[in-house]
Amino acid sequence: MGGQAGAPFNVSPPVEVLYRWAPLSSVQGAFTKRPRGVILHASRSTVDRSVEAEFKGTVDYAVGGADGKGWNATIGNDKYAVHIPATSWGWSAREPSSIWLAVEFSQARIGRPVDDAQLRAFAAWWHTEVLPIWPGLLPVLVHHATLDAAWQAPDGKTDVVPNSDPAGQQAFIDRCWRAIEDYAND
Repeated sequence: MGGQAGAPFNVSPPVEVLYRWAPLSSVQGAFTKRPRGVILHASRSTVDRSVEAEFKGTVDYAVGGADGKGWNATIGNDKYAVHIPATSWGWSAREPSSIWLAVEFSQARIGRPVDDAQLRAFAAWWHTEVLPIWPGLLPVLVHHATLDAAWQAPDGKTDVVPNSDPAGQQAFIDRCWRAIEDYAND
C-alpha cells in the first residue's frame, strides 16, 4: 500500500483527468465563501469489483444524477473525474454540504485499501482543480462521520475508514496530506 508515514511518496506517474459533469440538479449552489476543506467519502457500492470498475460505476452514478446527491470529484487509480467544479457544491453530507468540497474515493467495500494511485489522483485534483480557484486554501480534510457527529446525525456509512477506527481515519488523512505536499514538491 505505500504512502505510509516516513516513506517517500511517488508522484511520478501521470494522472488522467476526466470531465464528466453531474446534471444541474446535483449542483445545489455556488460557494458563498471559501470552503472549509474537503469531505472524504468512499463510494462503497458494496459490489465485489476492482477499483477501476468501482470508479466507472461511481462516475456513471454521478453523471446519472446520483439520486439528488452531488460531489466535486470521483477519485480512481491515477485518474479523477470532475462532476461539479470547485466553485460549487452538491448535497453530500447533509447540512455541512454547502461549506465543504467533497470527493468519493473508489472503494467498493469497507476495509479495501486506498493505495498511492488514488492518493496521487486526489493530490492532482487538489492542485489542478481546487487551488487555482481557492488559492491558499489549506487542506483541511474530514471524514463524513466526523461532520455527522457535529450535526447529531452520525452514520459514517461512506467513510473510507470506519468511524469506529479514529486512529485509522487520522492515518488516512495524514496520507492524503502527504500526497498533497509531495505533489506540490514534485
